[in-house]
Amino acid sequence: MKWDPDSIKKDWLIAEGDYDFEVIEAEDQKDQWEGNPQIFIKFRVFLDDGNSVQISQFIRQAAAFLVDQLARAVGLDAEANAGEVLAEDLLNKSGRGHIHKREKKSGDKRNEFNRFHPPKEESPKEELKKKVVNDVYKEDEEDDIPF
Repeated sequence: MKWDPDSIKKDWLIAEGDYDFEVIEAEDQKDQWEGNPQIFIKFRVFLDDGNSVQISQFIRQAAAFLVDQLARAVGLDAEANAGEVLAEDLLNKSGRGHIHKREKKSGDKRNEFNRFHPPKEESPKEELKKKVVNDVYKEDEEDDIPF
């Protein structure tokens, strides 16, 4: 396969900010250095332009506060209160968090979540969805259509 190397976008990182996400893969693991528990998570991150990207992240036991925030952001309050969240509990859950750019010791840059937000009572997207559904399926009102 051939391609023009100059045509490839060099800065593939997304801008820092708050994004909606969905957990599409999660696995309980042990870190390779000391064998401490960690969770590997692959997120689908929804961008403002309607596209999405995937971000993979390891959250180690030393960053348990981040697991606690993530659990609460996706509605796993009971698990967070008990201090134990399994990777499988996170699958297909969604929420909102803040992405930042992190530079590794090697000089590589990557996006990762550095905090997760508690869920709102109801997201604006859900409110809009309910409004559309209610407008389409008004059961109590008569319409002017003669059939």
